[in-house]
Amino acid sequence: MRLAGICNIEDANKFLKSFLPRYSSMFAVPLANRNNLHRALPADLDLNWVFAFREERVISNDFTISFKNRVSLINKPSIALKRKRVTALENLKGEVKIWFNNRFFEFEEITKDTLRHLRQRKQKMKATIKKTNPKTRKPAFNHAWRLQN
Repeated sequence: MRLAGICNIEDANKFLKSFLPRYSSMFAVPLANRNNLHRALPADLDLNWVFAFREERVISNDFTISFKNRVSLINKPSIALKRKRVTALENLKGEVKIWFNNRFFEFEEITKDTLRHLRQRKQKMKATIKKTNPKTRKPAFNHAWRLQN
């Protein structure tokens, strides 16, 4: 374009109309097969989530995940999920999903205050359990293991 003396966009667009056919004719390769060989898109495939941004996260002991400065609480948690690695997905629309073990989790976004309240409540429950823990029981004087000696 410099050799043609082009220095603005209008002249460049005019130049491209004549240049592109010449350039394509030099490097174009004829088709081996004119049939369309593309497969149809599967019905259950959602392209919004195929092309999503993915980041690995760890589920904390209180079943929360931090992602993009937001905290999400997993609905219907299981003890087996603690400390497991999950994938947080964010599509181009800004929607977020959490993926683990070939399924999406249901979750709700919570605030830092709610998270602090949940953690304090958990600590209080642990403290109460420790206080109310019954004494260990000693076997009776005629228990089987005492009579063996």
